[in-house]
Amino acid sequence: MTVRYTIDLTSGDDPEIVAARLWVAGAQGVQEDGRTLIGWFDHRVDEVPPGGEWTAQPDEDWLATWREGIEPVRAGTLTIVPSWQREAYVAAPGELIIDLDPGVAFGSGHHATTQLCLEALQQHLADGDRVLDVGCGTGVLAIAAKLLGAGEVEGVDVDGDAVHATLVNARANGVQLTALLGGVEAATDTADVVLANLLTPTLHALAGPLVAAVRPGGVLIASGVAVERADGVAEALTAAGATPVSREDRDGWAALVLRVVKDTP
Repeated sequence: MTVRYTIDLTSGDDPEIVAARLWVAGAQGVQEDGRTLIGWFDHRVDEVPPGGEWTAQPDEDWLATWREGIEPVRAGTLTIVPSWQREAYVAAPGELIIDLDPGVAFGSGHHATTQLCLEALQQHLADGDRVLDVGCGTGVLAIAAKLLGAGEVEGVDVDGDAVHATLVNARANGVQLTALLGGVEAATDTADVVLANLLTPTLHALAGPLVAAVRPGGVLIASGVAVERADGVAEALTAAGATPVSREDRDGWAALVLRVVKDTP
């Protein structure tokens, strides 16, 4: 028997933050349904966000329910296809497929922030670039970078399950990359493109290290921030030494692209 935790979001709740808290609390799957989030757990835990309701659900039902809510999603020339649908999916000419099993790591590719990062990556990645994915989750951005022609790709995440999921998904897609446990400080080198699809408070806290991780002339693609907070994140990254290039908004979320034009202090 599995237990399900259902929480209705208030007007002040950030769905990304609440979902992340469910994953951190040990959720085996998280589904967003309008202003409601559902997390599936193998037992009740105390660390979930307050205000929700626990209910029991047969094991054979929760996974099917979760999977029903995940469909292929297109971002430019890339399409993320859930692993259980890959065999039946027929790719169009020129379409790059990411075969993704979210597992217990955050990131199915359906959130607007991930799609915006994927589109920005396609605009700013050059063949052979070294890419660093900070907070790699399921590895979708790191895998996309390899498929798009990046050279060395490295992901870092403070969640060991995310590191494992990234490596498993990379093998499933036939790409080679590195995934390390830790934050941006765990990266082995600076990168031409740094991807940071993180929570807003994390982007603020890591503004300096993220900018420092970008090679001179390289770009930082930052997302995971609601549009009303995007200016504050841009200001923090600019103060750390980056120069704004562009911003794209979608479904209440923003992705920022900034360039580092010289060595940071």
